[in-house]
Amino acid sequence: MVLMQFKEGTFMPKSNYFVRGMEREDIGQVMNIEKSSFQFPWRKYNFLRSLDMPHAGLVCESIKGGGIVGYSVFEHENNKLFLLNIAVRGDDRRLGAGRAMIDKLKAKRWTREIPAIETMVRETNISAQSFFAEQGFKANQVLHDNYDFLTEDAYVMRYSPGKLAPENRLSGFFKGVYMR
Repeated sequence: MVLMQFKEGTFMPKSNYFVRGMEREDIGQVMNIEKSSFQFPWRKYNFLRSLDMPHAGLVCESIKGGGIVGYSVFEHENNKLFLLNIAVRGDDRRLGAGRAMIDKLKAKRWTREIPAIETMVRETNISAQSFFAEQGFKANQVLHDNYDFLTEDAYVMRYSPGKLAPENRLSGFFKGVYMR
């Protein structure tokens, strides 16, 4: 596996995308992606509020330019990362941007010794279910009539590959220096 070093000093598998923390200046581009991706989009307020939480938002940019191509919003709760929202700009889907953001969340999970990442997916959103399954998530719960605005179930999908990386002489080095 080829690794690249990014500005923040983190190392990620080489890809065509750079994943960084979301900033207030990103909200306009994020809102455009959100509105074009979802039937019931978040409001600007939701994104601004999420930025007040530590490590809550990521944006994905193409290293070739063109601005933000995707974003994700997550929270750390009860010893797990919960992915609240993720989307990729329409013409950039299925090119690796979503995978780059999930890989960044997996890296955060490993360095903070968090056993799982969870998200909820609407039962009719087959493309999201497939995407998360390709990233190693498994559906482990059904929440019946989960949404206020429609009668549809949600699948809780969980990434928890089991044991975290074994402790060795390098694990402390990577936790303390390279993965922040």
